Amino acid sequence: MTLFFCCSLASRCSLTIAIFCAGVKNLRFDIAVLPFEKPLNSSTRFCTLLQIRQNSGQVIASHLHVVANKYAAELLSRDMTKQLIDQLRKTHSATVDELIPTLMRLSEVQQVLKNLLREGVPIRPLHLVLETIGDHVTQIKDIDELTEKVRQRLARTLCQRLSDHRGRIRAMTLDPWIEDAFSSAEQSGRKLQASLAPSLFRSLIEQLKHYANLLEDQARPAVLLVNPQIRPLVRQTLSEVLPRLHILSTSEISSGVQVESIGLVEMPESVPS
Repeated sequence: MTLFFCCSLASRCSLTIAIFCAGVKNLRFDIAVLPFEKPLNSSTRFCTLLQIRQNSGQVIASHLHVVANKYAAELLSRDMTKQLIDQLRKTHSATVDELIPTLMRLSEVQQVLKNLLREGVPIRPLHLVLETIGDHVTQIKDIDELTEKVRQRLARTLCQRLSDHRGRIRAMTLDPWIEDAFSSAEQSGRKLQASLAPSLFRSLIEQLKHYANLLEDQARPAVLLVNPQIRPLVRQTLSEVLPRLHILSTSEISSGVQVESIGLVEMPESVPS
Protein backbone atom coordinates (compact mmCIF):
# COMPACT_ATOMS: atom_id res chain seq x y z
CA MET A 1 0.00 0.00 0.00
CA THR A 2 1.36 3.44 -0.92
CA LEU A 3 0.20 6.72 0.57
CA PHE A 4 0.98 9.91 -1.33
CA PHE A 5 0.23 13.19 0.31
CA CYS A 6 1.40 16.75 0.83
CA CYS A 7 2.41 18.38 4.05
CA SER A 8 4.15 21.45 5.33
CA LEU A 9 7.55 21.07 6.92
CA ALA A 10 6.23 22.68 10.09
CA SER A 11 3.32 20.29 10.52
CA ARG A 12 5.30 17.15 9.63
CA CYS A 13 2.12 15.27 8.74
CA SER A 14 4.16 12.34 7.53
CA LEU A 15 5.54 11.81 11.01
CA THR A 16 2.07 11.99 12.52
CA ILE A 17 1.01 9.11 10.30
CA ALA A 18 4.20 7.26 11.18
CA ILE A 19 3.41 7.43 14.90
CA PHE A 20 -0.02 5.89 14.47
CA CYS A 21 1.26 3.22 12.09
CA ALA A 22 4.20 2.37 14.33
CA GLY A 23 1.94 0.31 16.57
CA VAL A 24 1.12 -2.12 13.75
CA LYS A 25 3.10 -5.36 13.70
CA ASN A 26 5.23 -6.56 10.82
CA LEU A 27 5.25 -3.36 8.80
CA ARG A 28 8.14 -1.82 6.98
CA PHE A 29 8.12 1.88 6.15
CA ASP A 30 9.98 3.53 3.30
CA ILE A 31 9.83 7.30 3.32
CA ALA A 32 10.99 9.86 0.79
CA VAL A 33 10.61 13.63 0.89
CA LEU A 34 10.48 15.35 -2.49
CA PRO A 35 10.50 19.17 -2.83
CA PHE A 36 7.91 20.82 -5.05
CA GLU A 37 9.25 22.99 -7.84
CA LYS A 38 6.38 25.39 -7.15
CA PRO A 39 4.55 25.35 -3.82
CA LEU A 40 0.83 24.68 -4.05
CA ASN A 41 0.22 27.34 -1.44
CA SER A 42 2.05 29.34 1.18
CA SER A 43 2.17 26.50 3.72
CA THR A 44 2.79 23.48 1.51
CA ARG A 45 6.48 22.93 0.85
CA PHE A 46 7.05 19.23 0.55
CA CYS A 47 5.43 16.25 -1.05
CA THR A 48 5.95 13.07 0.91
CA LEU A 49 5.70 9.55 -0.39
CA LEU A 50 5.13 7.01 2.34
CA GLN A 51 5.19 3.43 1.17
CA ILE A 52 4.02 0.75 3.56
CA ARG A 53 4.44 -2.88 2.75
CA GLN A 54 3.93 -6.04 4.73
CA ASN A 55 7.17 -7.77 5.60
CA SER A 56 7.30 -10.32 8.41
CA GLY A 57 11.09 -10.21 8.55
CA GLN A 58 11.50 -6.50 9.26
CA VAL A 59 10.23 -3.76 11.51
CA ILE A 60 10.12 -0.02 11.02
CA ALA A 61 13.05 1.07 8.90
CA SER A 62 15.86 2.56 10.95
CA HIS A 63 15.78 5.98 9.28
CA LEU A 64 12.08 6.45 10.07
CA HIS A 65 12.67 5.21 13.61
CA VAL A 66 15.25 7.94 14.19
CA VAL A 67 13.12 10.70 12.69
CA ALA A 68 9.92 9.62 14.42
CA ASN A 69 11.69 9.45 17.78
CA LYS A 70 13.07 12.93 17.28
CA TYR A 71 9.69 14.58 16.73
CA ALA A 72 7.22 12.21 18.40
CA ALA A 73 6.86 14.23 21.60
CA GLU A 74 6.40 17.43 19.62
CA LEU A 75 3.65 15.85 17.54
CA LEU A 76 1.65 14.38 20.41
CA SER A 77 -1.13 16.94 20.70
CA ARG A 78 -3.96 17.02 23.23
CA ASP A 79 -6.42 15.87 20.56
CA MET A 80 -4.13 13.03 19.53
CA THR A 81 -3.81 11.96 23.17
CA LYS A 82 -7.59 11.93 23.51
CA GLN A 83 -7.89 9.75 20.40
CA LEU A 84 -5.41 7.27 21.84
CA ILE A 85 -7.25 7.20 25.17
CA ASP A 86 -10.65 6.81 23.50
CA GLN A 87 -9.32 3.91 21.46
CA LEU A 88 -7.90 2.26 24.58
CA ARG A 89 -11.20 2.69 26.40
CA LYS A 90 -12.80 0.19 23.99
CA THR A 91 -10.65 -2.63 25.37
CA HIS A 92 -9.55 -1.34 28.79
CA SER A 93 -12.46 0.79 29.99
CA ALA A 94 -11.84 0.18 33.71
CA THR A 95 -8.21 1.28 33.45
CA VAL A 96 -9.13 4.50 31.65
CA ASP A 97 -12.23 5.42 33.65
CA GLU A 98 -10.50 4.84 36.98
CA LEU A 99 -7.77 7.31 36.08
CA ILE A 100 -9.29 9.99 33.81
CA PRO A 101 -10.59 12.43 34.88
CA THR A 102 -11.05 11.27 38.49
CA LEU A 103 -7.37 11.09 39.43
CA MET A 104 -5.62 12.80 36.54
CA ARG A 105 -6.41 15.29 33.79
CA LEU A 106 -5.90 14.41 30.16
CA SER A 107 -3.22 17.12 29.90
CA GLU A 108 -1.22 15.46 32.67
CA VAL A 109 -1.38 12.08 30.97
CA GLN A 110 -0.22 13.81 27.80
CA GLN A 111 2.83 15.16 29.64
CA VAL A 112 3.80 11.68 30.86
CA LEU A 113 3.48 10.33 27.31
CA LYS A 114 5.58 13.21 25.98
CA ASN A 115 8.28 12.47 28.54
CA LEU A 116 8.40 8.86 27.39
CA LEU A 117 8.50 9.77 23.71
CA ARG A 118 11.33 12.26 24.23
CA GLU A 119 13.52 9.33 25.22
CA GLY A 120 12.22 7.07 22.49
CA VAL A 121 10.17 4.89 24.84
CA PRO A 122 7.28 3.23 22.94
CA ILE A 123 3.82 4.12 24.24
CA ARG A 124 2.14 1.29 22.41
CA PRO A 125 1.52 -0.64 25.67
CA LEU A 126 -0.71 2.28 26.68
CA HIS A 127 -2.77 0.21 29.09
CA LEU A 128 0.38 -0.54 31.11
CA VAL A 129 1.27 3.15 31.12
CA LEU A 130 -2.14 4.14 32.50
CA GLU A 131 -2.23 1.24 34.98
CA THR A 132 1.13 2.31 36.38
CA ILE A 133 0.07 5.94 36.65
CA GLY A 134 -3.11 4.83 38.43
CA ASP A 135 -1.10 2.73 40.88
CA HIS A 136 1.04 5.68 41.97
CA VAL A 137 -0.82 8.92 41.28
CA THR A 138 -2.44 9.10 44.72
CA GLN A 139 1.03 9.19 46.33
CA ILE A 140 3.01 10.89 43.56
CA LYS A 141 1.86 14.08 41.84
CA ASP A 142 5.08 15.07 40.10
CA ILE A 143 4.90 14.26 36.37
CA ASP A 144 8.61 13.41 36.11
CA GLU A 145 8.42 11.01 39.07
CA LEU A 146 5.38 9.32 37.55
CA THR A 147 7.29 8.98 34.29
CA GLU A 148 10.07 7.17 36.14
CA LYS A 149 7.55 4.72 37.62
CA VAL A 150 6.19 4.03 34.14
CA ARG A 151 9.69 3.47 32.77
CA GLN A 152 10.34 0.91 35.50
CA ARG A 153 7.07 -0.87 34.64
CA LEU A 154 8.19 -0.97 31.00
CA ALA A 155 11.60 -2.38 31.92
CA ARG A 156 11.24 -5.41 29.65
CA THR A 157 10.39 -3.19 26.68
CA LEU A 158 13.33 -0.89 27.41
CA CYS A 159 15.77 -3.77 27.71
CA GLN A 160 14.55 -5.50 24.56
CA ARG A 161 15.37 -2.36 22.59
CA LEU A 162 18.86 -2.04 24.06
CA SER A 163 20.03 -5.66 24.39
CA ASP A 164 21.61 -7.96 21.82
CA HIS A 165 20.30 -11.34 20.66
CA ARG A 166 21.80 -12.95 23.75
CA GLY A 167 19.95 -10.64 26.11
CA ARG A 168 23.03 -8.60 27.03
CA ILE A 169 23.29 -4.85 27.41
CA ARG A 170 26.73 -3.31 27.10
CA ALA A 171 26.82 -0.13 29.15
CA MET A 172 29.13 2.40 30.71
CA THR A 173 28.82 3.16 34.42
CA LEU A 174 29.66 6.10 36.67
CA ASP A 175 32.19 6.20 39.45
CA PRO A 176 30.42 6.39 42.87
CA TRP A 177 31.98 9.82 43.38
CA ILE A 178 30.24 11.11 40.26
CA GLU A 179 26.93 9.55 41.29
CA ASP A 180 27.31 11.26 44.68
CA ALA A 181 27.87 14.57 42.89
CA PHE A 182 24.65 14.07 40.93
CA SER A 183 22.82 13.09 44.10
CA SER A 184 24.02 16.21 45.93
CA ALA A 185 22.99 18.38 42.99
CA GLU A 186 19.57 16.69 42.94
CA GLN A 187 19.00 17.34 46.65
CA SER A 188 20.10 20.96 46.42
CA GLY A 189 18.06 21.64 43.29
CA ARG A 190 21.16 22.76 41.40
CA LYS A 191 22.53 21.68 38.04
CA LEU A 192 25.57 19.43 38.11
CA GLN A 193 27.52 22.05 36.18
CA ALA A 194 27.15 24.37 39.16
CA SER A 195 28.56 21.72 41.51
CA LEU A 196 31.67 20.81 39.50
CA ALA A 197 34.61 22.77 38.22
CA PRO A 198 34.31 23.35 34.45
CA SER A 199 37.37 21.18 33.83
CA LEU A 200 35.85 18.26 35.74
CA PHE A 201 32.57 18.56 33.86
CA ARG A 202 34.44 18.62 30.53
CA SER A 203 36.33 15.48 31.55
CA LEU A 204 33.04 13.76 32.37
CA ILE A 205 31.59 14.62 28.95
CA GLU A 206 34.75 13.59 27.09
CA GLN A 207 34.81 10.16 28.75
CA LEU A 208 31.13 9.59 28.05
CA LYS A 209 31.61 10.53 24.40
CA HIS A 210 34.58 8.18 24.17
CA TYR A 211 32.62 5.17 25.45
CA ALA A 212 29.54 6.14 23.43
CA ASN A 213 31.63 6.18 20.26
CA LEU A 214 33.06 2.75 21.09
CA LEU A 215 29.58 1.31 21.40
CA GLU A 216 28.26 2.99 18.27
CA ASP A 217 31.30 1.79 16.30
CA GLN A 218 30.17 -1.74 17.24
CA ALA A 219 26.63 -0.93 16.01
CA ARG A 220 25.36 -1.03 19.57
CA PRO A 221 23.24 1.58 21.35
CA ALA A 222 25.17 3.84 23.71
CA VAL A 223 23.86 3.07 27.21
CA LEU A 224 24.74 4.63 30.54
CA LEU A 225 23.60 2.71 33.62
CA VAL A 226 22.92 4.83 36.71
CA ASN A 227 21.22 4.85 40.09
CA PRO A 228 17.42 5.31 39.73
CA GLN A 229 17.38 8.31 42.09
CA ILE A 230 19.64 10.35 39.83
CA ARG A 231 18.47 9.14 36.41
CA PRO A 232 16.21 12.17 35.69
CA LEU A 233 18.99 14.65 36.49
CA VAL A 234 21.55 12.67 34.50
CA ARG A 235 19.19 12.69 31.54
CA GLN A 236 18.55 16.42 31.92
CA THR A 237 22.27 17.14 32.17
CA LEU A 238 23.40 15.04 29.21
CA SER A 239 20.50 15.19 26.75
CA GLU A 240 21.80 18.18 24.80
CA VAL A 241 25.46 17.18 24.56
CA LEU A 242 24.79 13.44 24.07
CA PRO A 243 21.31 13.19 22.54
CA ARG A 244 21.73 9.57 21.41
CA LEU A 245 22.84 8.34 24.83
CA HIS A 246 20.30 6.06 26.53
CA ILE A 247 20.16 6.71 30.28
CA LEU A 248 19.02 3.50 31.96
CA SER A 249 18.57 3.00 35.69
CA THR A 250 19.33 -0.19 37.58
CA SER A 251 15.59 -0.42 38.38
CA GLU A 252 14.87 -0.71 34.65
CA ILE A 253 16.83 -3.93 34.12
CA SER A 254 14.35 -6.75 33.60
CA SER A 255 14.96 -10.31 34.77
CA GLY A 256 17.10 -12.41 32.48
CA VAL A 257 19.01 -9.42 31.09
CA GLN A 258 22.76 -9.32 31.68
CA VAL A 259 24.61 -6.03 31.89
CA GLU A 260 28.20 -5.97 30.70
CA SER A 261 30.24 -2.91 31.67
CA ILE A 262 32.47 -1.52 28.93
CA GLY A 263 34.08 1.06 31.17
CA LEU A 264 33.86 3.19 34.27
CA VAL A 265 33.59 6.96 33.87
CA GLU A 266 35.87 8.42 36.53
CA MET A 267 36.95 11.81 37.70
CA PRO A 268 40.72 12.29 37.41
CA GLU A 269 42.57 13.18 40.55
CA SER A 270 43.78 16.40 38.96
CA VAL A 271 42.48 18.16 35.90
CA PRO A 272 43.86 21.44 34.59
CA SER A 273 41.39 24.25 35.08
